Amino acid sequence: MSISVAESALLADPDRVEMVLRRVSDGHYRAAGPDGWCEFVRHDDGFDVVGVGGRDPLADQAVDRFLGLSVEAASLLPHRTANAYPYAFDQIAQLFDHRDAPDLMVIRTAAFHVHGNMGEHGSLGAVQSRAAFLAGGKGIRVDGIVDRHLRAVDVAPTMAAVLGCRPLDDGSHFGVQDGRVADHLLDGETAGRVLAFLFDGLNANLLLDALEAGDVPNIARIVEMGTCHRHGSLASLPTVTLPNHTTLLTGAHPGHHGVLSNSWFQRATGETPDLLGIEHMIRACDFLVDGVETLHEVIRRTYPDAFTATTYEYCDRGADWSTYGQMRAGAKPAGIPKKSDPVPHASHEWFESSPDYHFMSRIDTASTHQACALLAPDREHPLPTFLWVNYSLTDSAGHHAGPHGDEARQALIDTDARLGEVLAAADRVGALDDAAIFVLADHGMEQTDPAVVGHYRVQLDAAGLDYHDVDDGLIYLR
Repeated sequence: MSISVAESALLADPDRVEMVLRRVSDGHYRAAGPDGWCEFVRHDDGFDVVGVGGRDPLADQAVDRFLGLSVEAASLLPHRTANAYPYAFDQIAQLFDHRDAPDLMVIRTAAFHVHGNMGEHGSLGAVQSRAAFLAGGKGIRVDGIVDRHLRAVDVAPTMAAVLGCRPLDDGSHFGVQDGRVADHLLDGETAGRVLAFLFDGLNANLLLDALEAGDVPNIARIVEMGTCHRHGSLASLPTVTLPNHTTLLTGAHPGHHGVLSNSWFQRATGETPDLLGIEHMIRACDFLVDGVETLHEVIRRTYPDAFTATTYEYCDRGADWSTYGQMRAGAKPAGIPKKSDPVPHASHEWFESSPDYHFMSRIDTASTHQACALLAPDREHPLPTFLWVNYSLTDSAGHHAGPHGDEARQALIDTDARLGEVLAAADRVGALDDAAIFVLADHGMEQTDPAVVGHYRVQLDAAGLDYHDVDDGLIYLR
């Protein structure tokens, strides 16, 4: 009874709650909005809707809604009746497969100004789930900017395929795999290495606008060698950082790889790990479930002597070198400028005025430094077969100022310049000639409304419910 009471209480706050999701029973799910609901079931061949009342909140699952920065800017704070929810059935079902899945999940409205952030993500909506994606180089088709998409779960299998990794007996590349190889992206050639750059939280429309304006010459160089997907890479629910970094590197949804969100309630222990806290962040792979493999591990099955590395990446299990591996061993990360030191590619107002921009610029400078060292002529290891470089400034600026403004664009420009340093380092040692290069994001970023503050928890409290709200949306009833 408390589940239906909680659902009703949450839906009484339509300014902040777009819909409420829950599992009715095994394989049976419900999505309810303020003006209607639908229920659907999962079977071997997909999903069937088994009931609708009022307006079906999941009726629109288009992948091409709000394309283009001007279109998105003209459609800010989309009402639920105008929004789209790509792959909604699969997204909802996988979430509730997790052993610690919540009783209810709240999908917030785009307007909800949570945590004081001008930009937000986490929901099923098209803008928040659409992450930037492009690739170029060896093994990648040269198609330019195209009206295509792939899903975050497809990225790791596609990288494994372009490297020529041997599939398992069932044709998959990973022990637990929800994605598939994006064959439309590949030209049939095998790359000698993959260089991957994750621009955290980069709005796909902003990237395309910056490309057209000539603001990101290093990214443009990669697009000339391959393709950019206008519809992006569609993140898994919840569309937040830790689960989708892990999805990009395992080919599995959060409900299947184990890292359910940035934080969640562990039913067996009663604990709530916070993977945005440094203690849990550097050990995020401890939460992977049995059978899940990282791309580092998959590469080593085919290439036992391969050297793989990653900078400032949470999902690093199996890497020969990683920033967080160094930290777990007690070492201080190399290359972080002191607060008073000049920082390359950061000589503008936001670096001086925003503490978060300042901090993340220093961290991304360290990420660049470490990546260049891994490619240096005097390195003490082979050239990386797989190098993954994580950049966080784009996410920080998007949260602070929103995804469309000058600060977010400058963060992208700064990060493009740092990407250029790594490409130059790779070029100096001949590592670009046979490299497939990926630039991608883990989720999108959408504008909020500073007038829509407060919280839906007021409705839950008024209903007299005993609950635990984790990571702003995962509701556990007591």
